[in-house]
Amino acid sequence: MFDQIFNAIDEWMRNLLTGMVDSNLETMFTDVNEKTGEIASQVGMTPAGMEQQHLQHGTEPV
Repeated sequence: MFDQIFNAIDEWMRNLLTGMVDSNLETMFTDVNEKTGEIASQVGMTPAGMEQQHLQHGTEPV
């Protein structure tokens, strides 16, 4: 009887933890894919499309 209860609790915990890990991994991969797309679009920009601050190396005129 106790074995069945412990087995049921064990299965419930495994399913709970597996679901949590799956959810976290899915969220992580979604975030990574979104950031990769943002970076790819920034890398593809021409200098005219970039913000001025990215093109300035110092505050004094050259």
